[in-house]
Amino acid sequence: PVPLRLRGERLLDVIPASGGAKFPAYETYVRVIRQGRVGMVLLQTVISKPSENIVVRPNDQIFLTRVPRTFSVMGATQKVSQYTFDTEKVSLAEAIARAGGPIDTIGNPGGIFLFRFEPWFIAKDVLGEQAKVVGVSKVDGEPPPFVPILYRLGMRDAEGYFLAQAVQMRDKDVVLVTNAETTQLQKLLAVVRSFT
Repeated sequence: PVPLRLRGERLLDVIPASGGAKFPAYETYVRVIRQGRVGMVLLQTVISKPSENIVVRPNDQIFLTRVPRTFSVMGATQKVSQYTFDTEKVSLAEAIARAGGPIDTIGNPGGIFLFRFEPWFIAKDVLGEQAKVVGVSKVDGEPPPFVPILYRLGMRDAEGYFLAQAVQMRDKDVVLVTNAETTQLQKLLAVVRSFT
């Protein structure tokens, strides 16, 4: 319990008074239960947006929950794994670098894909007229909350590297580094070589 004074303590007053968050703000969620209603926001958002730093009322219950954000890198990389953010923001270039980048002999820097669930209104804008073709239209008058989108990035030239630095990873994103076109031929030659 945290005693409240008449001046009107806010979330960022009450949280430190009760011992503070044990984990970084970018992976800690603040849940406020007030008169049967529940609101939840990332602690980093409370810090960066003053409008989210609400006034605490008597009998509010406040919970801090750690939810580490992760992304996965798969395919022809040095280390296929799931990674935690470990910082507030991670760019696509940093995500690929954490996995060791494409393997020189089999990786295809021109074929890097980002799998992401986008909110419906963003997916509709990204796909444009294709939205109707791939079924991203409203169903029974209601749009789907999220739509799976696949982005392709080529890192064979400088433009791809600058774009990879500008794209920010989101929780549960998946990056796929594809195999080079010659990989299948190399596998076939390895099999033939083993027989000869």
